[in-house]
Amino acid sequence: MSTLKVNTVESATTPTVIISDGLSVSGVSTLSGGLKVGTAITMSDNGNFGITGIMTASSYVGDGSNLSGAGKILQIKRATFIPGTVSGTGATFYGVSAGNVQITPVAASSKFLLLLTGVNGHVNMEGATGNHGCRYYFGMSINSGSFVSATTGSAFDSSDEEPLAATHIQGALGNYFDMPIDYSYIASPSYSLGQTIDFRPYYTKNYAMGNSLTYYYQHNTQSSAGDHRNHFTVMEIVM
Repeated sequence: MSTLKVNTVESATTPTVIISDGLSVSGVSTLSGGLKVGTAITMSDNGNFGITGIMTASSYVGDGSNLSGAGKILQIKRATFIPGTVSGTGATFYGVSAGNVQITPVAASSKFLLLLTGVNGHVNMEGATGNHGCRYYFGMSINSGSFVSATTGSAFDSSDEEPLAATHIQGALGNYFDMPIDYSYIASPSYSLGQTIDFRPYYTKNYAMGNSLTYYYQHNTQSSAGDHRNHFTVMEIVM
């Protein structure tokens, strides 16, 4: 192997020196004009690093708050509450005020991940008629306005409001049943910075049952041994 010791290498005809068989460099290399690998990778002398394609690493360290094109959580608000037994009648949409979460967005055009857990749903079909079940939603209020559907952004529609969760039993089963209810939704409300947004669980009757019968957002079964605690989490997110 030969050794060539020089201070400067320049092209005889162009600003580019072409090395066709590869170059192995040991030690520290100083590149005053940056580095390009084909058209896929550019390392600039101002510290910027550009890559087109997929970059894989075993871990990433540092602050990722200024990443663009990637989902991130801006803030989290949470309500933990014991609503007790909560019921209703008719085709009314009821809000659960104990589960209200108010959030003031820190960015424009954010989305909001809504997550409700811990609800003890209930149906009671001991006879031919009874509580077929309940349908669950989220409501929202912008800057203390009227509550509307978090799904549609409009007033709740008793004829065609798609539930986010539901309990349902059809037919006489001779007993009642309790079942866990957890559900979530990503809401995209229209708001201005500085305004507050209130979110809360909503519920109404199962579509199959009559308006005179009672249905339950939550049945506080065996509360003497411990109440059923609900957890409502609201995350402001960018995605």
